[in-house]
Amino acid sequence: MENTKLSPWERIEDIIDHYRFHNVSAFARRLGLGRAENLYQIKRGNNGISMKLAETIHSAFPEISKAWLLTGEDEMLAGNSANSPTHIHACVEEETIEIPLRIRIVVKKS
Repeated sequence: MENTKLSPWERIEDIIDHYRFHNVSAFARRLGLGRAENLYQIKRGNNGISMKLAETIHSAFPEISKAWLLTGEDEMLAGNSANSPTHIHACVEEETIEIPLRIRIVVKKS
């Protein structure tokens, strides 16, 4: 199977889908961007993902790999324990809320 890298827009789309934003504008607002124009320029193929945009996305969603954002290589979500998320971000009616992530492991004795 051939390993193809995602385009910059496909990477943005993956993030929007992963966090269930209703649209590009809602995602742009969550990032603190005044408008979604920069994202639409990426969609049109006129721009790539800049270091500044990658840092903005990574600041809002630390579990997103900055290297993946910039290159499309490796995985979208950082996999090592140092970068494991402690919160889940959910988009509810165009407002993003932060939910603490708690994992419980149950071990049954035989």
